[in-house]
Amino acid sequence: MSVYSPTNVALIEEVERFYDDLRTAIHHVPAHNFLIILGDFNARLGPEDAPFTYHTNTNRNGEHLAALLTEHELLAANTLFRKRMGKRWTFQDRATSMRRQLDYILVRRKWRKSILNAESYSTFDSVGSDHRVVAARLRLSLRVPKSAPRARPDWEAFAGSPELQTNYTAEVRGRLHLLAEEGEPTTYERFLSASEEATRKWVPTKGRHRASSRSKHPEVVRARTRVEEARRSFEREGTAESQEELNGAKRQLFSTYDRIKGEELMEKVKKVETVHGERRYKESWKVINEMSGRKRPREGQLAGCSQRRG
Repeated sequence: MSVYSPTNVALIEEVERFYDDLRTAIHHVPAHNFLIILGDFNARLGPEDAPFTYHTNTNRNGEHLAALLTEHELLAANTLFRKRMGKRWTFQDRATSMRRQLDYILVRRKWRKSILNAESYSTFDSVGSDHRVVAARLRLSLRVPKSAPRARPDWEAFAGSPELQTNYTAEVRGRLHLLAEEGEPTTYERFLSASEEATRKWVPTKGRHRASSRSKHPEVVRARTRVEEARRSFEREGTAESQEELNGAKRQLFSTYDRIKGEELMEKVKKVETVHGERRYKESWKVINEMSGRKRPREGQLAGCSQRRG
């Protein structure tokens, strides 16, 4: 995924719109897929938000980037390795010759061990850009990709709608009656074909579940607003007290993310207890698998000794 962020002096509405769109794009990438985001984020990260940075403090765009990293468990790969300062900066202003670290390679935290190296390279002569190339060396162990998910009929909604049932029955009868008029024999295979066509037409499908964006939670919005206000105060005053207030606002933002994540987990635990008490075991195991990330076992796969050892 390649991105470009508005600059640090752009309207805050433009920056927020960019990160909202980026969050939406990230949500559409399955959690088990390898996700890498390359781009000019026009953001500075300080040592309080990343391990090895070129800058000593985080600017406004950097606050949004740090929040994105926390929310989606991402890492800025080119801040993970202890490099000399000459290998960290990614941009040099042609007017002032000032150097900055604005470009990042983002990866999911679960793929941290696959990142072998990441650093910047001077390429002004060959590329003709005021940005340097930021490269990462990876070593991945990938599995065979899964086929596209099939549409799942929502039989519960179908069972609760007499109108859908009537239309479904009329569709199957009409197709079979048409075959009879054409002199075609009504075989079991033809009945299945008519039933499948009626199912696609009249049985609603289940939508894919998408996790709610924690960035839209009111408490997260309030915590991010406090960080923004503290950042403005620090830029205006530059005192140790304003710096501590900014750091405290960041800690509150990150703890708010963690607390909301914990609350979502407890809601799922309570749901498991409720459905288990009602003996809806299939639904309870479905929630448990969602919480643990456990894969559904292959059909027909049995545990135990092999046939040779049997």
